[in-house]
Amino acid sequence: MVLSIRYVELRPSRLHNVSSALDRRRWQLDEDGEGATFRLPPGTDPTDTAFEVLAVLTVAGAPAVQRLVAAVDATGTPVDLTDSA
Repeated sequence: MVLSIRYVELRPSRLHNVSSALDRRRWQLDEDGEGATFRLPPGTDPTDTAFEVLAVLTVAGAPAVQRLVAAVDATGTPVDLTDSA
């Protein structure tokens, strides 16, 4: 699984702080400096992935506006994130 984030709307000082924090968490920063990816090995427990996402959300802080979250699998097929219970 590959987690990917973009953070183009951050001010320069906040961008530096977020990038530094992600680098310490072993995220790979993008060449343009406006995003990062994190690769998880096959068989990673979904709970580990969820906690990594929560950690990144904590580092980045809440966005000023509501954002759309989408997920796709390795083939690009959308993954339903709604509660199926």
